[in-house]
Amino acid sequence: MNKKEIKTVLKQLDRMPLPDKEPILARCAIQDLSCSQAEPKPNRRLRLKPVLASLVALGILLSGATVYATVAEARDYAAAITFFNAHNLPLDGLSRSEVKHVYRDISTGTFTFGKTAAVITSSVSGYDLFQAEPTPEDLAALWQVKNGNHTGPAFLPGQDDGVTYRISYTERLDEKLGFNVTDQSMIQKMVDGQPVWEASFKHRWLDSYAVLGDAVVVYGQTPTWSSEQTAYAWLALVDNDGRICWQHVMDNGFKQEYIGAVLPDEDGLAVFSRGNLEVFCLSRFDLAGSRTHFSQTKIGNYGIRNAARLGDGYLVQLLDYAQGDRLIQVARDGTLADAYTYGSEDENYFIADMVAFAGQVCLSAYAVPRMAEDLPRTSHYEVGPVLEKIFASKNFEISNQELTRLVRDNYTALLLLCDPESGEPRVFYSVAGSLGAALSLNENGELVWEVESITDTFLSMATSSFTIGGASTVYRYTFDAAGTLLSQEKTGIAAPFRK
Repeated sequence: MNKKEIKTVLKQLDRMPLPDKEPILARCAIQDLSCSQAEPKPNRRLRLKPVLASLVALGILLSGATVYATVAEARDYAAAITFFNAHNLPLDGLSRSEVKHVYRDISTGTFTFGKTAAVITSSVSGYDLFQAEPTPEDLAALWQVKNGNHTGPAFLPGQDDGVTYRISYTERLDEKLGFNVTDQSMIQKMVDGQPVWEASFKHRWLDSYAVLGDAVVVYGQTPTWSSEQTAYAWLALVDNDGRICWQHVMDNGFKQEYIGAVLPDEDGLAVFSRGNLEVFCLSRFDLAGSRTHFSQTKIGNYGIRNAARLGDGYLVQLLDYAQGDRLIQVARDGTLADAYTYGSEDENYFIADMVAFAGQVCLSAYAVPRMAEDLPRTSHYEVGPVLEKIFASKNFEISNQELTRLVRDNYTALLLLCDPESGEPRVFYSVAGSLGAALSLNENGELVWEVESITDTFLSMATSSFTIGGASTVYRYTFDAAGTLLSQEKTGIAAPFRK
């Protein structure tokens, strides 16, 4: 791909202070991530007392000031050049004065100088990936998805093509309570649409799963029907034949605990959980089900959404609807390090998935226009600009075709390939009219990025769970270790769109 076109420029990357530090986000430039660096000290203004001096003395003062200014200018320019070289920023077309202006603009987090945008744009490589507009055949294939029952059992993707997992539940009437309670949860492995095995868990609520080689780790919470009851997190290992090898209920002293992510680890698996809505926990288990490590850190109201291996430690995605997603580095012993959040001046980014690949962190995300900062970043926030246009025009009978165009204009899928140490994006790919979805590695060790291209939508003002519904067509992009796009595939798989 020869033509490099940047669709969205990443203007900034914030660092979140560690727990027990000042709760203020330090604003950093995308290329200047060293937030521990001291802020530039303002120049002190010298207050000169009125004095009588000879013209010779005055000439000496003026000459000295000129020399001082020349030395200071040279020092400032040298610092700017060092900064540009350290962050691979282009000097082409910039005057000496402009180089210094850009340096100050980025290092102070101001981003107001006119040349700064061009410099940052040139420092991050971006590639637009193009898709054809939805065809009539696409719309016909998605009709069932659009109008189907989306409240039933979930079908979750597997590790390889043709493998899916189906989660379902059954209830029973509790005679003493007088209402239905969870009886059991089931997970079923499907290969090319045919069931292979099913494992069931009595009196357990199953939230999700993670593939661990040939086995599957399932996890969830113990069911409750009263706020007085304790909700324990639990997990189990199911082998390739559907046998339950072990189960473990986590009792870490919390009133409520849930598992946010599970990762294969060097000698078993790493489990990331959240206790009492404010405590971040890391547990490690061996393959026999024995816990070998536990640590906890109070971080406040941040949910756990995803995790990936990063060197000897981990990268965990934290979620706060008021402030957006953050990625936090976690050491193997559970110590929390730097955290980052991605966005631009006029767009918010939502991270859908992440994976460590070829020595870098790969993020699947999507961008939507930024709205008022005091609004929670829910799915309704995402389609806020679309709803504003509908309300302004009072066009509540908007056609599906026109609504789909507005929704597609609102979303851009992003694949960010980031430096594992700084979190700084090196390259990104963008797809208009789409949402970034799952990331995985195929059997050849290549990166597979799934993108949901919004194909058909409808307005549903009376629905409480969503306002705009519809369906998307899943595209699959494959990349090698160098980040080169190898192939693009229109899978024919339909995904529901609910915002």
